[in-house]
Amino acid sequence: MKKIVGFLAFTILLSASTASFAEVTFANLSFAEAVKQAKKEKKLVMVDYYTTWCGWCKVLDKKTYSDKAVGDYASANMISLKIDAEKGEGIDLVRRSSIQGYPTIIFYDGDGKEVNRIVGFVEANSFLERMKMAVSAKPAN
Repeated sequence: MKKIVGFLAFTILLSASTASFAEVTFANLSFAEAVKQAKKEKKLVMVDYYTTWCGWCKVLDKKTYSDKAVGDYASANMISLKIDAEKGEGIDLVRRSSIQGYPTIIFYDGDGKEVNRIVGFVEANSFLERMKMAVSAKPAN
């Protein structure tokens, strides 16, 4: 019985750790640090502007950012950030970007210039296509 319980616990941990690789990984950086890193790595910065009270923001986290294809593409092409629109640097960034609803996802180039945006919840397949459009719109470094 102990072997079965141990095996189940191992299987659950393994599947949980495997799933985390498929999700979008959000960096713990300031906007300026992310832009600097994006320029160095020739990537975009993807910023998810959210609020704690936004229901669609939570659905986006659960349904879209957990998708393997979305996570893989984001890892390869973007420095991803989640910024609370009502706290810290989020307040000024929201004002400068004229954000009026949540979630709003803005893609910036390595100079901090907006290249594309998504407003509202988008299913994973459409979100992936929008990320690809943002990458193709990125100016050459």
